[in-house]
Amino acid sequence: MPVPFWFTITGRKDCIYTSKKIMLLHETRHKSMGNIVTGRIHETALWIDFEGGHGEHALWDAAMIVDSTETKLHAIRLFMLTANKCSNAKLKASLPKHIFESLRKNKCCVAKYTYENEKWLLQQCYHENGNVAGTFHKLIPKSTQYILAWNMRAHDAKILSKIVPAQELQKYTLLDPLLWFRKYFTLPSNSLAKNSAGTPRHTMKARDYSYLGKTHTSLVDSLHMRDVTLHAALEIAKTNSSPTFETVKDTFLQKKEKEKIEDKHWMFDTIYWDSNNKLEKKHSKQFKKKLIQELENQGHKLSKEQKCAINATQKQATFQKYLTESWIHVT
Repeated sequence: MPVPFWFTITGRKDCIYTSKKIMLLHETRHKSMGNIVTGRIHETALWIDFEGGHGEHALWDAAMIVDSTETKLHAIRLFMLTANKCSNAKLKASLPKHIFESLRKNKCCVAKYTYENEKWLLQQCYHENGNVAGTFHKLIPKSTQYILAWNMRAHDAKILSKIVPAQELQKYTLLDPLLWFRKYFTLPSNSLAKNSAGTPRHTMKARDYSYLGKTHTSLVDSLHMRDVTLHAALEIAKTNSSPTFETVKDTFLQKKEKEKIEDKHWMFDTIYWDSNNKLEKKHSKQFKKKLIQELENQGHKLSKEQKCAINATQKQATFQKYLTESWIHVT
């Protein structure tokens, strides 16, 4: 298992997610690749995709695949007409004719899908006053703990930071399956846009969702991401069971055997620590420089923000988390 991976979100203070926040999920056998189940409380993982929303561009299409203990596996797609002819054409090509013709400017359309007999079926469609961003925020389940997006830090995390208040966003663990995929698989392309040989969809045998629209629309892209991630986790775990979100957690978040950092015990040499297990000032600079070098030697390209987080740390317990926990930050 690689040294714990890091993400970063623009405009947010660094925060550490410990095992208290990453609770074990237990799998229920489910033909649809499974909901996630815990013994006590409801928890939810959202697989999301946004189209538009960057800069001054309107968010015109968004989707969430809801893996939850509260409900059966289902999906929600939100979309609306904009002044952009290209995005409107993509909607027209991915929607039933009567739904597209019912769209009105300044109204968000909400389409809800269920998964039955290995097919996604449209069950309900209605209009909401307002835009896609506001409606998406309102529909995030209260039990949500994990939010996953392919290339999260480059696009989706920035959109989330616009539409979800910072205090609420801190409650969620944002995950980027693309980073995991790159760590374990080397392909000519990591794009989900195509299904040709040498792409994640082809390699991981993602299903054909062309009956729901083309790529670069939110529902299709989020379903492709989910398929690729589940099967990548299954490939790494080397089991024959049906992949579930539990497989993802075991493989990428909760793997029991953590990668050991060479000579990691030097960190806990008493020469560096005072009686309160805080770094001695006279050794602080040397210690942090050595730790950063250690992490970079293990293959991490640390950002400026991540180096600043290390340089601001003084407690031994916090440094120890760098070796034993996942850091989820979004840039």
